[in-house]
Amino acid sequence: MLTHSPHPRPASPDRPGLLVSVRNVAEARAAMAGGADVIDIKEPAAGALGAASPTTIQQVAAAATSTHCVSAALGELVDGPPPTLLSAPAVRGLDFVKVGLGGAPANWRARLDALARQVGAARFVVAVYADAEHVGAPPLEAALAWMTRRAARPRDAIAGLLIDTAIKDGRGLRTWVDDATLARAIGRAHAAGAFVALAGSLRADDLPHCASLGPDLLAVRGAACRHGDRRGTIRADLVRHLKQTITTAHRATHTRLTPLPQRASDTSSPASRAS
Repeated sequence: MLTHSPHPRPASPDRPGLLVSVRNVAEARAAMAGGADVIDIKEPAAGALGAASPTTIQQVAAAATSTHCVSAALGELVDGPPPTLLSAPAVRGLDFVKVGLGGAPANWRARLDALARQVGAARFVVAVYADAEHVGAPPLEAALAWMTRRAARPRDAIAGLLIDTAIKDGRGLRTWVDDATLARAIGRAHAAGAFVALAGSLRADDLPHCASLGPDLLAVRGAACRHGDRRGTIRADLVRHLKQTITTAHRATHTRLTPLPQRASDTSSPASRAS
């Protein structure tokens, strides 16, 4: 189990990094064997950001190696997260935790502020939805404005922004948002000191284009499962293929990106269908 806060690390030759969402220890081991950079724990049957049990989180975090960041989904802001989940030692020890804005209440900004204080802004990731209008979520612009306001005080700057889709019907991220909007959002989040992950039913052939927009992480689940079904099981060979696809695309474009999140134990430097 982790017992520290995250720090950024310099970009590696195969940036952006690959985040793979897993539901148990066996999937985590497959993701690590395939070369995933970040092991993200969630329960896909419970929604886009479905929370796993504290027991599952503890088991996966314990199985992760020292070179992997470990994050977990805590569900949607409107639903909690449950105090028992937030207080669990396994959750308190994670590198990052993320919460979604689906069905967000009118006071979502105040509730996000309160949750950031509770879990620690330096490991807090907000998930915004490209299909926001279909799930009662605030638009990307509103979330970016909230992040920018917090970043005016460096100690309040949150760790990261995840741009995802809430509706998992096979339509991917680029169905809902154009490249120019994504690129601007990535730039604004970086200016606010946050790393950016792109998700939303990304397939292998989406990764080179998405990587060219400058995110720090590309996040998948379905693409790493057999038949591209997020309800399936993570396979190491598919993760390896996704990782190689990102590596090849990055080397071809020579995109210069901002630092990835990294576990603080590395002190050598000052970061249903598919996910």
